[in-house]
Amino acid sequence: MANDFWDDVRAYMKEHPQVLGLIFCTAGIMIMWGAWKNWDWLYAPDGGMRGLGGISAYLGRSAARIAGVVIGISLVGASIVMFCSDRF
Repeated sequence: MANDFWDDVRAYMKEHPQVLGLIFCTAGIMIMWGAWKNWDWLYAPDGGMRGLGGISAYLGRSAARIAGVVIGISLVGASIVMFCSDRF
């Protein structure tokens, strides 16, 4: 049953790449906004090398914020490609 749900989601996203582009754009903007506002929940070290908190633990918070901006720009760029294409 769960497999049918994910098949439906995959088929919908393949038919409507703009929806996935909107999700990527929103995530990219939120990550860049978090870097600008220095959100603690996004950049707090979590003791492992997972996500931006892991980058913050090993390389410092400034490096994690720069990585957040780069990731955000990449997500927004991918969303622009998805918005402009008929088929992704």
